[in-house]
Amino acid sequence: MTRGIGRTAATLALGLLAACGGGAPPAAAPLPAVAPVGASAPEAPPLAIEYVAIRRPWVEQLVPAAPADVKAWSDAPENAAAVSGPLRQILVKVPGGEKDPGLAAKKKAQAIAGRIAKGEDFAKLARQLSEDSATKDSGGELTPQALEALSPPVRAAFAALKPGETSAEPVRSSDGFLVLQKERAPEEALERAYRKAKAPEAARKLGEELLARWKNGADSRPAIAEAVEAVLGERGVNDADRPRAHVVDRERLTQVRLTAAAKAALETFARGARAGDVLPSPAADGEIVVVARARAPGAR
Repeated sequence: MTRGIGRTAATLALGLLAACGGGAPPAAAPLPAVAPVGASAPEAPPLAIEYVAIRRPWVEQLVPAAPADVKAWSDAPENAAAVSGPLRQILVKVPGGEKDPGLAAKKKAQAIAGRIAKGEDFAKLARQLSEDSATKDSGGELTPQALEALSPPVRAAFAALKPGETSAEPVRSSDGFLVLQKERAPEEALERAYRKAKAPEAARKLGEELLARWKNGADSRPAIAEAVEAVLGERGVNDADRPRAHVVDRERLTQVRLTAAAKAALETFARGARAGDVLPSPAADGEIVVVARARAPGAR
């Protein structure tokens, strides 16, 4: 009897413990991860940007200018404005003013034009025969101020002339009849104009040549030398002012001394770049072309 009561008491005690939570506690559920207050996204890994600035004035001095190439370019109609030299005129006055048909003056001007067509020097004849006191002593050459004062018909007649051409027929003006000539620029000026026109294309090509070598993993110094030689020849390779590579940490690109547009192109490239990436194409801004690649800091 006593044992039965004991067993019953034990059973009741165990039940009470279970009901009151006195048994083994259930396994606790894991707490959700909570980000610390004020935590930010992980910082981008360190990265260096290597860039080369190719300046158009430097390229312009070294653009190859073979005589045949310069002539072909200067003979093209679209380049006429760039290869024109001084504008000259010889005036034969009409005594009776604008209403006078001036047949004698026209005939005299036609004779002067005929002499020029046969090879006589325009400037020499202007000094001898022109009746325009403002331009006679300079061989008929018009100053910029005189060009601005030209009447529309005379301006149009000059515009119709090709470089090196003399008007076949005299042009009537308010003072009389004019023999006009648009000189062709001297050879030195033609060569300078050719180099200036070709420099932007050459600078872009130089940038593309360098990027192609960088994409193949070439070191900068030999890559620059090879690119310069391919576009500008050996003279450019040996020039002391040829482009050089510069390396700057990605975070310091804002301190680079470049034009605003060139710097912006580098910053845009650097934001998503990884080591080994190359700027897809040269970034041009006025007189500068920039190429770049990303590399690990300290890498060579």
